[in-house]
Amino acid sequence: MASFIFKILIISFLYVFLPLLAIYTLLKLVVRLKKFIRNKGNSKLKIAFFHPYCNSAGGGEKVLWCLVYSLLNCVAYRENFELVIYTGDQVSGEDILKKATDRFNINVLELKDKIQFIRVSGRKLLEPFRVATMILQAIGTMIYTFKCLLKYQPDIFFDSTGFAFSYIVVKKFLGCKVVSYTHYPFISSDMIQKVIRNEQSFNNRGFIAQSGLFSNIKFFYYLILTKMYKFMGNYVDMTFTNSTWTDDHIRSLWAPCRQVETITESVKLYPPCNVTSLLELEKNQENSTVQIMSFAQFRPEKDHMMQIRVFERVLSRLTDEEKHKLQFRVVGSVRNDDDEQLLSNLKKEVEQRHLSDKIQFIKNPSFKDILKIFEQSDIGLHTMKDEHFGIAVVEMMAGGLITIAHKSAGPLKDIIQNENFGFLCENEDEYVEATLKAVQMPKEVKQELVSNSRQKAQEFSEDMFYIKSAAHFENFLEYFNLVKKV
Repeated sequence: MASFIFKILIISFLYVFLPLLAIYTLLKLVVRLKKFIRNKGNSKLKIAFFHPYCNSAGGGEKVLWCLVYSLLNCVAYRENFELVIYTGDQVSGEDILKKATDRFNINVLELKDKIQFIRVSGRKLLEPFRVATMILQAIGTMIYTFKCLLKYQPDIFFDSTGFAFSYIVVKKFLGCKVVSYTHYPFISSDMIQKVIRNEQSFNNRGFIAQSGLFSNIKFFYYLILTKMYKFMGNYVDMTFTNSTWTDDHIRSLWAPCRQVETITESVKLYPPCNVTSLLELEKNQENSTVQIMSFAQFRPEKDHMMQIRVFERVLSRLTDEEKHKLQFRVVGSVRNDDDEQLLSNLKKEVEQRHLSDKIQFIKNPSFKDILKIFEQSDIGLHTMKDEHFGIAVVEMMAGGLITIAHKSAGPLKDIIQNENFGFLCENEDEYVEATLKAVQMPKEVKQELVSNSRQKAQEFSEDMFYIKSAAHFENFLEYFNLVKKV
C-alpha cells in the first residue's frame, strides 16, 4: 500500500506538478522580459489602473477619474508618470474621457495626452456567473489580470475596482507594487451571517435560505472564500478604503494575515462627492409639488423594488391633494444587459401597480440634467443595505434634499449618523414612516434639517479627496523609494 501511494506521488510530481511549474516559470519569464523591453530607454514611473468598466458611470468610476485627476495634477512627481488604464470597453479613449467629464464634471478630457487606454478582451470573465458566482469570478479575475500583464507591465498596479484576486497574479508574475482602493470586501462577516440566519437576499437565494443542507454547503463555501480572500491581503502594498464599514472589515480580514511589509494597514479615504455644484443649487421653497428622487445604478442590491413599494404605501396614506402633489423620479445609470433587464422589470412593476403617471425613470443622465433634477427634488430615497459608503447619499444631502437611507454601513457610520442630518431606516415600514414624515414636514423644520445636512456633506468634497489622495500617494512613493525612478 505504501509503495502504491509513493508511486502515485511520484507520477503526480512528474506529470502534474513539474509541467505546471514549467508553464508558470515560462509565463513569468515572458511577462518580465516584456517589462525589461518596455523599460529600456524609458525611465518614467509606469502606473496602470485596473478598471475594466471605466466607461460606466457609477460611484466606482467617479473614484477612478478623481484618482487619475489627482495623480496627474496634484502629486509632486506627476511629470514623470506614465499612466495607463486597463479597460474592456471598446469605445475610443477620447469618448471615454468625454463621458467621464460630462457625467462627473471632472475635466479629465484635458488630460487625454497623458492617459493611455490598454484594451483587454475577455471582460466576461469578471461578470457574475449563474452558479458558484464568487469562486468563478475569482478565477476569471486572475485570468483576465494575466491578460492585462501581457499587454502592459507597470511599476505600480493600481486596482480601483476591488478585484482582489488580481493581486496574487501581479505579484507572482510581475512582482511590481500593488495599490488598492477597496470599495467593499469581496466577502464579509455580514454575508456569512445571512447564510447562518437563513436570510434571503440578492446574494442568498430563497431556495438556499429555506434549505438547511444548502445553507450548510454555502456556509462552508463562504469560509473557504474567506480564507482565500484573507490570503490576498499578503499581495497588496497599500490599501485605501472608502468608509469606516469597509475599513473595519478589511483590517479584520487582512491585517492579522499579512506577512509582507506595507506602508500601513489601510488608509480610510472617503470617495469624492461633487458637493460644490450641489451646494450652489437654490431650492424653490414655494414649489407646488413634492418630488422624491432616488439616485443609484440599476443593480439588484440597490433594491429599487422596495422604493416602488414604499412610494405606493406612502401614496395610500395621503389626502387627494397631497397625492396630486407627490412625484417620484428614479435616476440611475445602466452598465450592461443585466442592468437593462432590471430597469425593464421595474418599469413593468410600475405599470402593473398603475403608478406610471407618478413614477418616472431617468437612465444615464448628464451632469447638467442631474443638477436640474436635484434642484427640483425635495426628498432623497436610498434603500441599499450595507451601502459601503454612499456617494449618492452625500450628494442628496448637499443638494438640499431630506435624505432617507438604510441604517447600516456608510450612511450610519460616516454620513447621516443621526436625525440631525436625515433619516435612517431598517425595514420597509420604517421607510414608509420616514418618507411620510418628510413629505409632511413643516417648512421651518425642513430648512433646519437641510442646512445641517448640507454642512455635513462638505466633509466629503472632491477637494478633500484630491488633497488626501495626493498626500498618501506621495508618502507611498517615498516609503518604497519609487521616486528614485523619477
